[in-house]
Amino acid sequence: MPSPLARTPNLFWRTFILLMFLIVFCVMGWLQSFRVLNETPYVQATAQQIVSMAKLTRYALISADPVYRSDLLLVLANQEGLRILPKEPTDTVVPLSQGASYASSIEDIKATVRYSLGAGTVLAERVNGEPGLWVSFTIDGDAYWLRTNATILNPPYGKTWLWWALAAFVASILCAVLITSRLTAPLNQLSLTAREFGRGRVPKTLPEDSGPEEIRELNASFNRMVQDITRVEKDREVLLAGVSHDLRTPITRLRLETELADLPEDTHRAMVSDLEQMERIVNQFMDYARRNSLPLAAVDLSRLVSDAVRIARIDIDPGVRLRVSIDPDIWVMA
Repeated sequence: MPSPLARTPNLFWRTFILLMFLIVFCVMGWLQSFRVLNETPYVQATAQQIVSMAKLTRYALISADPVYRSDLLLVLANQEGLRILPKEPTDTVVPLSQGASYASSIEDIKATVRYSLGAGTVLAERVNGEPGLWVSFTIDGDAYWLRTNATILNPPYGKTWLWWALAAFVASILCAVLITSRLTAPLNQLSLTAREFGRGRVPKTLPEDSGPEEIRELNASFNRMVQDITRVEKDREVLLAGVSHDLRTPITRLRLETELADLPEDTHRAMVSDLEQMERIVNQFMDYARRNSLPLAAVDLSRLVSDAVRIARIDIDPGVRLRVSIDPDIWVMA
């Protein structure tokens, strides 16, 4: 079962996601602020446009010669999209509701229009089943409907804003990636250097004269740690080499004396085996001391373990029951 830490995003993706959340939150706050600040000018401009259309239409009809009034109505319908219809008591009227995009502003628009045209002005979104923006007005006591397109309440913005939004989103992603990369690059370099040092190789010195102060202090501390550990390892290698060299001489002398001594065969064989084991231990110390100067080579680990078990002679003790099960052909680089 994988560890929960293995499923945790790395620092780059954490920082990138946090930056994107911050950008989205700021954009949403900016859009809401823009909407709130733009609401009052929108109400005033829309209401003024409706009032102007109603007043100009009424004045045009009043001023026009009755003979040409029908032509005027035809011109207004064809060229301006304005229709003038008598208002009847039997009309089926659907009042202007909160369905427009600026839902919270509809009541303000209606109040502003009624303030200019009169309290009895009716704004509707559908009359006798025909949709549109309907505004009632009177001429010499007769009531009429002025119909225009409802897009005045929700003007089309086209697709330009979509392309700008897409460009801004792509630019935000690129900036977030750039910022995140700059923030995480020193830590990634430190991670790679620590991994290389953990594998027994001496890494390159991390820069201590660039980047934020915290990163410079971290790099300086890591460089000092590497230097201290390297110095301790070198001292240990020198010590092991010296001890191994000092032990090799008495072991050689003991082996020579054992060969020349008149000993029983079993005793002679046991002493020679012990001396060979001590010599192998000394050789291992010498190899450990020279490990940094020796290249890696393929080692048969199965054979090495089998030889170590055989040389240890654990099965000589009658109270020990040893069962060995080693898979063959296990090779490692060492």
